[in-house]
Parts: sequence; structure tokens; C-alpha cells
Amino acid sequence: MIVFYISLCALLALTFLWCVQQFRRPRRVWFVGDAKGEVETLSEERQMTLRTLKDLEAEFESGKLADEVYAKLREETMTLAAEQTEKLNALRENQKAIRAKLEAELSGEPAPKAKAEAASKPQNDQSQSGKKSKKRKAKQRS
Repeated sequence: MIVFYISLCALLALTFLWCVQQFRRPRRVWFVGDAKGEVETLSEERQMTLRTLKDLEAEFESGKLADEVYAKLREETMTLAAEQTEKLNALRENQKAIRAKLEAELSGEPAPKAKAEAASKPQNDQSQSGKKSKKRKAKQRS
């Protein structure tokens, strides 16, 4: 009987140590809420560029900048803002395409690209695959 109690205590001790180890082990971080995405970062950079443009205009109107300097800085800032806007628009379009694809997959429908490919296939291929599936169903029933 003493052997049984010793074995039971050893089992309880091992279980306790295993539970403690599980709590002490480092956890994987699956989501970091403070991390910024590429779209958000680029959007913030674009906002800063547009603020810089407003500041340039204010300094020029107050007489702190010469015409040549203002024209040069304004041209550089406008070019940078245009590049950032183009990149931002491309990223947002990419996000929309990915979102549409995921929604289509989750709803069980083929993706938009797959729909276009299915529509371009000849009807004979679809009817042959339909005949094959009917044959398979008939074999499974018998």
C-alpha cells in the first residue's frame, strides 16, 4: 500500500512540474497591435509630405523664402507626394484584390480570376466532367 501512495505522490509531483513548465515557457506572439502596416506607414509619410508643402507655402507667403528656392522645394515636394500617392493607391488596390479573393474563398465561390477562366472554357469540357461525375455516382450507388 505504501508503494501505491509513493507512486501516486510521484505522479502528482511530475504533473505539477509539467504544469509549472507550461506557464514558464515563452509564448509566441501571434499579433502585435502596435505594428504598422505598409499602407499605414506610407499614408503617414504622405501626410507629412503634404504638411511640409503647406509649411513651404506659408513660409513663402511670409517672405522667408526666395522665389527660386520656393519653386525648387515645391517641385521636389510635389514629386515626392505624387510618388507616395501612386504607391499608396497601388497598395490599396492590391488589398482590395486580396480581400475579394479571401471573401470568395470563404464563401465557397471561385475567386474572380477563376470565374473568368471557367467562363472562357468550352462547354464540352464541362459536360464531359459532368458525365464522369454521374458515372462515379452511379458506381458508388451500386
